[in-house]
Amino acid sequence: SYWNELGLARNPALYHYAYIPGSFLWPATLYSVFGEFDLRILFTLALIIGLLLWLFSIPNKEVGITAILLFLILIRLGGFLLGVNDMLVIGLCLIIVWLMWKNHDFAAAILWGITASLKQTVWPVLVFVLIWAYLNKKINPYAIAPIIVAVTIIPFVLWNPAAYVDDTILYFSGNTANAYPINPAGGGIPMILEWLHFSKEQINQFPYFLLQLLFTLPIFGFLVKKFKSNPKLENIFIYSGILLLAFTLVYQNFHFNYLNFAFSLILLGFILLFNSQRNKINLGQPNTEE
Repeated sequence: SYWNELGLARNPALYHYAYIPGSFLWPATLYSVFGEFDLRILFTLALIIGLLLWLFSIPNKEVGITAILLFLILIRLGGFLLGVNDMLVIGLCLIIVWLMWKNHDFAAAILWGITASLKQTVWPVLVFVLIWAYLNKKINPYAIAPIIVAVTIIPFVLWNPAAYVDDTILYFSGNTANAYPINPAGGGIPMILEWLHFSKEQINQFPYFLLQLLFTLPIFGFLVKKFKSNPKLENIFIYSGILLLAFTLVYQNFHFNYLNFAFSLILLGFILLFNSQRNKINLGQPNTEE
């Protein structure tokens, strides 16, 4: 089997829960109200609502239709049949953008908090959202977003700090028992090291975290500086997508889903940028429409 080829008896995910608590707290809340159901229904519903809001709100209908087709392609490549939860995150991002565009800031902030409590990859986006809110003098409503994330995480950290760190950090970093294995065949830096004739032990012991810091921190600093000079809504997604893409390229467990999510964010940003240029709409400023 796949795991036997990597020297493991079984899937190491059986010993860990790598997602942050919101990924099961919010579905559990829905289950308590509606009963159990296939979560792919929720993923699909969020995506459809987000895409329809875009289609009927973007003045350029050809832009809206193109956006829908591109997002559907990305989501299909991202694994609909597997129930990849990036579908839900992207769907929520589309809904949130519509709320921000219409200046429903408190509702957008609550959804940002819920979305960022579902998956760690949303955190870079939330950082740029908070910078955007501060620069646009909207930090008060958006301050609720990190509070929601903290409320969902802190009880579990306090309950068993070692277990929380072990599951959500050390599992993917390879620094714990039954960690996710490094597979050079999956691509990325491990594959490059294998091409350079590094041994399996050397590949496993390579300082990936240090490489990530050296590579992504300067990029993060550069993007924040650029964003401060042009804090528009579209740049939230373009810059956070670039940051996630940079992190993915040097991540020890390179995976297509990470690329898919990063490109989805960048695509979202460029569609907003193209639409605002076509219509002279500044999506980073308050909307005066009734």
